[in-house]
Amino acid sequence: MKFFFHLCLLALVALATGMPLTSPLNVTLTSTGASNMKITVQNVGKSEVALVTAGSIFDENPVQKVTMHSGSTALTFHGTIVDPKPIAALVATDFTTLHVGQSFSVQFDTAEMYDLSSGGTFTAEAAGSIWDAESFGFISYKSNPLNITVGGVETAMVERRDDAPEDTPKIGERCDDDQMKKIEEALGGCSLYADAGAHATWNKTSNHFFLRYFKSSKEADLDLVHDRLIAISNDCLALFGAIVQIDCASQMDRRCVGDTMGYTTKFKDGRAYITLCGHAFAYSEPIDESSCTKMDMAGYLVAQHASFQGVYDPPTTRDIEEYEKSLGLSARKALVNAGSYRYFGKAAYLDCKS
Repeated sequence: MKFFFHLCLLALVALATGMPLTSPLNVTLTSTGASNMKITVQNVGKSEVALVTAGSIFDENPVQKVTMHSGSTALTFHGTIVDPKPIAALVATDFTTLHVGQSFSVQFDTAEMYDLSSGGTFTAEAAGSIWDAESFGFISYKSNPLNITVGGVETAMVERRDDAPEDTPKIGERCDDDQMKKIEEALGGCSLYADAGAHATWNKTSNHFFLRYFKSSKEADLDLVHDRLIAISNDCLALFGAIVQIDCASQMDRRCVGDTMGYTTKFKDGRAYITLCGHAFAYSEPIDESSCTKMDMAGYLVAQHASFQGVYDPPTTRDIEEYEKSLGLSARKALVNAGSYRYFGKAAYLDCKS
């Protein structure tokens, strides 16, 4: 039971090699012109499903519904990342219900998620897994591959859409004094966690930390984690010219539902910003030293910074937040998992023994 109560959503599309034959979801991609497409999900199973909406293929925001390739080269996702809610905190409004035989469609523009300014032919595919409240488990899915061709005037439109707006919010621009104070404390904690983790990669007496979270003792892996954490620490403490800007969501922000901590937005020039939701301030501390595994704002910022290419290239590509599942990742997967850096840095800072 502990595993399920602490399991956090894989809100973004989790790449998969294929869809099991028993999947009750039939997912179809169709082009609706230029860089626009429609994803249709049909319940072809034998029972009703209730699928999580936020961060999934059902989300109307520009979250990662598909992966895209130009030839054999995978494109970097530049859309919105929604921080997942714990499964135990989900309520009925967080789900899209599909009865047997029922379909649901969402239209979206891939230019809001990827830089298509080079023009040409791109291949899109939706593949991953999504949480089902009825079966209390993940359902895998895989769509047809879809080729689209973008060029000419369409490409110019894509370039403008993907550029960062000139009025990108600065740190704390929409925050009140209390929120601003918590952000400053959390940024300091982010730097402390990242520095402690970076130091642990060089300290032979701390090898148990690295083996626990990254399942490796290779020098190249130690260097990768060290360099990424140093970059995170530097950006969290940057007084001027920080890559990542942080702001507070308005009360009307529809992306801040329930227990959502926040969401991120990335731009093709490498800049990014994190928007913190009200839940982050009401139910999490800037730095929580009472637990090695409890989510706090500082740890959240470590993980979010790890996912930004502008902070460190290559960025992490996943964020498995559930502690036990994060520990169970192979070295290859842990090195690209933002959650592993959060737990590793905090464990090193607090000198956690288990």
